[in-house]
Amino acid sequence: MKYEINIKNSKYFIAIIGTGMKNFQANLYFLQNKNGVFELIKKNHCFVGINGWGMRSDLDKRNMDLTELNGYKKEGDGKTPEGLFMLGRMFSHDLDKKIIDGKESGNNPNLYCYEKFNDVYECCIPDSPVGDKRNESERMTNPLYRRAIFINYNYPVKNPRAGSCIFLHIGDKATAGCVAVDFQMIDEIFQLITPNTTLILMISNKENLRNFPEADFLTQFI
Repeated sequence: MKYEINIKNSKYFIAIIGTGMKNFQANLYFLQNKNGVFELIKKNHCFVGINGWGMRSDLDKRNMDLTELNGYKKEGDGKTPEGLFMLGRMFSHDLDKKIIDGKESGNNPNLYCYEKFNDVYECCIPDSPVGDKRNESERMTNPLYRRAIFINYNYPVKNPRAGSCIFLHIGDKATAGCVAVDFQMIDEIFQLITPNTTLILMISNKENLRNFPEADFLTQFI
């Protein structure tokens, strides 16, 4: 997906670089653009999906059966998608004692994250789910989401089979597909960025930087 903001004119940039397709260990690089030159603010260990990484399905493959596309990210596979994405809505439930999404001041604290395989496909719903939604949802007051930022993977163009609800959130172990980092790191990010202004590059290993020549400056920090 093409974004109005590109890497080299954004104020901040985050890279998640793994240690192999099947490994859930990775490093997070948080950088700031100072007069056209990126400087490293902080490097931190982080965790990705328990089953490693899944390639992002291309737009022209979104109507295909992803179960037949070996290596591609699929719903429920425990993998983190590779690619360049925008960081979207931001959540906290101890700043001002309520959930904030960065756009509206003070969201409903009963916010749920909800995934579904059919055409009813939501990231966040404001009220307590009912029926099958309750079994497939997660309340955003989970301690992991004390700080959480939605990664705009499979969004706004949505394929129900390609996975969803990928977050950068707090954590100290492998995830179901999100990126987990310690509280101090995500809190620092949280204080500096704003929603829909910062790109995040997520790749399984440093060799895959060749697919993103606009991020070649990262080589000096790896």
